[in-house]
Amino acid sequence: MSVAARVRLATPHLARGRIPPNTPAMQTASFLKDLFDLSGKTAVVIGGTGELCGTMAVGLARAGAEVVLGGRIPEKAEKRLAEIATFGGKGYFVPVDVTSCESLQHLLDTVLERSLRSLVNTLEGPLSLACPPEALAGLAGLTGTDGADAAQKALGESLDTYCTMQALCRMPSLARLLRECLWLMPDKLKEIAALFYAPQLWEQRAAVSGQVSYRNPATDEALTASLAGLMEQAAKQTADFCSAQAASLIAGKGLAAAGPGPSLDMGLPGVPVSQARFFAAQFLPAD
Repeated sequence: MSVAARVRLATPHLARGRIPPNTPAMQTASFLKDLFDLSGKTAVVIGGTGELCGTMAVGLARAGAEVVLGGRIPEKAEKRLAEIATFGGKGYFVPVDVTSCESLQHLLDTVLERSLRSLVNTLEGPLSLACPPEALAGLAGLTGTDGADAAQKALGESLDTYCTMQALCRMPSLARLLRECLWLMPDKLKEIAALFYAPQLWEQRAAVSGQVSYRNPATDEALTASLAGLMEQAAKQTADFCSAQAASLIAGKGLAAAGPGPSLDMGLPGVPVSQARFFAAQFLPAD
């Protein structure tokens, strides 16, 4: 079977006429490179410090992926990473024991954190264009060149803090400890601690999949909705609020006068959380 025929079998869209089959272009190295290009992807190779998997890691790196070598011997990883660097490839080593669930979870957390940091680093430039340092300085009440530099530095530190929080939020033991210590925390710290609940709830999302029946905590009205629908509603309310405030903020006048809007907790105008009177008979998740 020819290379072109194999490519058509592997990529059905070619057979549907997007690219004519059996053309000379399909036989070129540039076509195959574009077809299997992995630029912008991250490839985790368990056993990447060995010979077979290490060779696979080199192939993935040549295709443009950033490779993560999972193994036990750092010295072997260094040699393989040096080989990858010779042709401009990128990668790093994470020690892992495949017989340990904790070790595999650490590998996953490390890859997610580094990928997130890499993504945030690429976004810092576009963010600076979308919201120039001078504009940030104005929002923060800073003036002059020093103010713009301080605002730019603060933006970078904020993004770095965001990445750190995302990594810490994935630790169930830390989330559990913070929950036990909530009664000791001031209100602002409680808001930060609440961020640690989201990843834990995501792990137990099956309990609230599909349509969920619940009661409004202020009115006791019986309601049914999906979690995705509720999140979309909350996002729309937030977007509407931001749109209404945009002109005033851009003009430097602060928040525009507006009546109380539906809170994200209660969904009713002017009804704070303190007015919640009805609660579920059985809490989910149970633990």
